[in-house]
Amino acid sequence: QEAPQRQRDNQFRGVRKRRWGRYVSEIRLPGQKTRIWLGSFGSAEMAAGAYDSAALFLKGNLASLNFPDMAHSLPRPESSSRRDIQSAAAKAVLPLSDQNNRSASASTSQMNNATAEAPPLFMMSPLRFDS
Repeated sequence: QEAPQRQRDNQFRGVRKRRWGRYVSEIRLPGQKTRIWLGSFGSAEMAAGAYDSAALFLKGNLASLNFPDMAHSLPRPESSSRRDIQSAAAKAVLPLSDQNNRSASASTSQMNNATAEAPPLFMMSPLRFDS
């Protein structure tokens, strides 16, 4: 009998979703069992960008990237130290986090405008519990 295929929660390489909704990214060092922790992120795309930056540095042109079209714009680590790889991965996420912040603030301002224009439907009085 064949073992059932495990389905991934997302379509990105090097990204896992935590039970509480955050996405984490890590990468395995080539030829080793150890991994480099790249961080915890609010979206799968941000975690995938961090992975791409590290993968391109560690594996070169043979790396399977989540966003191959963005390979030329990814920051490169200064050295092969864990800290430099993590730092470059964090820098790779900045454009994606700015984009997410802009879209979130735009939707929040749209909601605020909609609620400011609409009159309240009813006023709730506080509940009283008398003993």
